[in-house]
This record gives sequence, C-alpha cells and structure tokens, in this order.
Amino acid sequence: MKKSLAVVLGLMSASVFASTAADQPTQPVQQKDTRPMLKFGIFDKSNKVASEVAGNELSLSKKNLELCWVAFNMPLEDKVNVIEVIKSPKKAKFSSNSGTGINSSADGLNHVITETLASYNREAVERCWKFTKEDPLGHYQFDIQVGNIKYPTQSFELVK
Repeated sequence: MKKSLAVVLGLMSASVFASTAADQPTQPVQQKDTRPMLKFGIFDKSNKVASEVAGNELSLSKKNLELCWVAFNMPLEDKVNVIEVIKSPKKAKFSSNSGTGINSSADGLNHVITETLASYNREAVERCWKFTKEDPLGHYQFDIQVGNIKYPTQSFELVK
C-alpha cells in the first residue's frame, strides 16, 4: 500500500508540476513600434555617411553641418507630399534648387514650404537644409507634416 500510495502521490505531483508549467503565461511577442517617427537634428555631412551632432546648435562656422530630418515608420508611397512651416527669429529668405513652393509672410518670419519628395524604398523621407551667413542667428521652429502625419514642433539654434 505504501508503494502504491507513493507512486500515486508521485504521479499526482508530476501532473501538478506539468500542468503548472503548461499554464504559465508565455512571454508576449515583441511587437514592432508602428507609430510614425521623426528624427530631427544637426548632422555632419563631411563624410559619405552623415553623423548626428549632439545638441541643437547649428554653427555657421562649421560648413559641413546641416539641419536634417527623416520621417519613417509609416506607410509611404514613392512620392510623398511634405509641408514644412518654419518660423525664423528675424526676416529670412528660403530657397530650394528643386522649384519648391515657398510662401513667406510679409514680415519674412513665417515660411511655408510645400513639396513632393521621393521616399527611400517607401520606408523613409528626408530633407536637409543648409544655412549661410545671410541667415539670421537665433531660435528657429519647424513644423513638419508628411502626408497626413503632423509631427510635434521641432527647434534649433543658429549660431556663429
């Protein structure tokens, strides 16, 4: 009787352990973050691969620096409608080599740039701006819209 009781208890405990192990919740599958993303910053473009510079100051004395943004993690077509609204600290003039539609306010402080940009493999779209000594120093604000996605206001400082 003792042997059969020991065997029964052994089987019961094994089934309890087996069922508790089977009943353990599995780790959730890591899901990809599918929220639209925007990377905005100052980039050193002196090499073939641009590298981001820490901080939000764009120095005119460093000719290889540009202000760039990249929108990604969103559905994109081959061509994407982009609207940039730029607020400059003083009267400024923006121009583009691509025939971009640029509308500036009468006081030259607010600028709306509308353009259709090519995406990279339908995965990302980017734009870089080069500033020169003719551009006013100070605090700039950028509002960026890619397709129907409006990103939070971004900003940087243009310094000597």
